[in-house]
Amino acid sequence: MTCRQVVQLLNDYLEGMLPAADRQRVEEHLAGCEACAAFVGQLRASRRLVARLAEEEVPASVKQELLTAFRNWRPAGLR
Repeated sequence: MTCRQVVQLLNDYLEGMLPAADRQRVEEHLAGCEACAAFVGQLRASRRLVARLAEEEVPASVKQELLTAFRNWRPAGLR
């Protein structure tokens, strides 16, 4: 399994949704590839941090400002 193939399967791998055969292939690759193993470690750490974030309600005035700004936004070359 290549690094690219592993990366394509990582979301399902981390969610525990891969079939057993694919999960085993990913784990075999991770055991022999320091770069992919480090990447998976970073993803796991990021997921833990994101899970700790609290949702906050955006004030109506800020929400309206953002909607207006994005509605009127144009790429620099198209202005």
